[in-house]
Amino acid sequence: MKKNRAIVLIIILLFVASYFAPVKFAIKQEDLRDTESYIIVQVQHSTAVSIWVAVGDNNGKYNEPVSINLLGDEPQLYSYEIEFGGNQFVCYGNYLDEGDFHGEVYKNFEITGWDILYPIKRDSLFNFILPNSYICRYDT
Repeated sequence: MKKNRAIVLIIILLFVASYFAPVKFAIKQEDLRDTESYIIVQVQHSTAVSIWVAVGDNNGKYNEPVSINLLGDEPQLYSYEIEFGGNQFVCYGNYLDEGDFHGEVYKNFEITGWDILYPIKRDSLFNFILPNSYICRYDT
């Protein structure tokens, strides 16, 4: 009887622990290479052309956020906790042409890959137990 309880407890613990398994690791801004073309974007919560704004690139930070249209493998937000946490994403690729949508000028950026910047911030009650160095299965 005690053996069955121990097995059930182990199964439950393994199930709970699997929610903390890494999905995507965060990178530090100082680890970015200057030789690679990238932009740093974050989510804007408005009715603009794109949900993304660029806040910097491999040349430095922008004075103010710039509306940007991401094309290709755009960052996955995984959950509302990640989206509303104010996280910044590094998108690798190249600028394309500029566009105009109802008088708002925006840049097109073609993405070849992306990363999330450390630390990962979550708008969640469980921040104290969730990792800030990677996105885990709980976030998906």
